[in-house]
This record gives sequence, C-alpha cells and structure tokens, in this order.
Amino acid sequence: MEFLSGCFAKLAEKYEFFPPADAIAIAEAEQALQVALPDDLKQLLTETNGVRDRYGSDVIWQVQDIVKHNLEFRSSPDFAELYMPFDVLLFFGDRGNGDQFTFVINKGA
Repeated sequence: MEFLSGCFAKLAEKYEFFPPADAIAIAEAEQALQVALPDDLKQLLTETNGVRDRYGSDVIWQVQDIVKHNLEFRSSPDFAELYMPFDVLLFFGDRGNGDQFTFVINKGA
C-alpha cells in the first residue's frame, strides 16, 4: 500500500482531482447524449468528476463538460463538413493542445 500512496502523491502534485460525480449526473449525461457511457469512464467519474493538470487543462472533463462538448461537436455543421460526423465518438477529455480523447461508441446499443 505504501507504493500506491507514493504513486498517488506524485499524481496529486501534477493533477487536480475533483469530487466524484453522482449516479444521477451520469444517468442524466447518458440521457442527454442518448448513449451509455463506457463502464471504464463511468467508474472513473464515480471516483473523480474530472482531472485537471497543473497548467489548467481539463485532461478528463467533468460530466457536464462531456455533455456540452459532445453536443457541440455533433451539432456543428462545420465539423461535419471538415471532418466527419461525431455521433460515433464520445469525447471525454483533451491534452490541452487540441488533441482529444474519445471512445468509439455504438449509439443506441
């Protein structure tokens, strides 16, 4: 256990961990996005509702930001024209440099 405490202490120096998201917020996000969040993401959100690095970048977004950004990406005609439709992806964070973290989703499954 001492090793894990040491690892967490090092992470805590570089990252801010938010209070956990509750089951209601996660269920509301799934309803708003019309998709079940991947189990790994749900588990993470029940431990910390987002992770921010020491530079202020939200590496893992909070539940409300996951909903906000995904709805924006899916409804933007510019994004659909420039890239591809985003309704098969679930964005959940970014590196602060424009690179985004996603899960491939099977909407409606």
